[in-house]
Amino acid sequence: MNMQWQDYNTINAVLEKAQMPCMESILLLWQLWWAGHVSCTEDTKMPKAVLYSELSQGKHNRSGPIKCFKDQLKQQFTAAEIDSKTWEHRAADKNSWRSTAGKALRITSCIELLRREGGGERAQSLPSPLPRPLPATVSSS
Repeated sequence: MNMQWQDYNTINAVLEKAQMPCMESILLLWQLWWAGHVSCTEDTKMPKAVLYSELSQGKHNRSGPIKCFKDQLKQQFTAAEIDSKTWEHRAADKNSWRSTAGKALRITSCIELLRREGGGERAQSLPSPLPRPLPATVSSS
């Protein structure tokens, strides 16, 4: 790539020169692939049971319930322009789902690149493809 650390290149310049998407977009792609894989498995399998289940025991925080993986998926579907109500039907066709996930990768890579460079009002108004980090819990003794 003919770059040196002394050049002080931005991460956007490095990713563009390497022709690679940002790490967040790669993680989104793998999460979409995983969700598609899990949705096609039998209902008795553990990953599907965990993905589609609600907690049967335990308490919620006073501030409200903590988001689970399925909630994060809905947010990512919105950012990737995937209908959250019909994604399971689309995921049943493996090739179609992989192409949908690839399209989502391209969409979110462009959005993140625009957002990092301060690419105008449109990029700032788009929903972030990344879930917000969960707040740290403080245990009281």
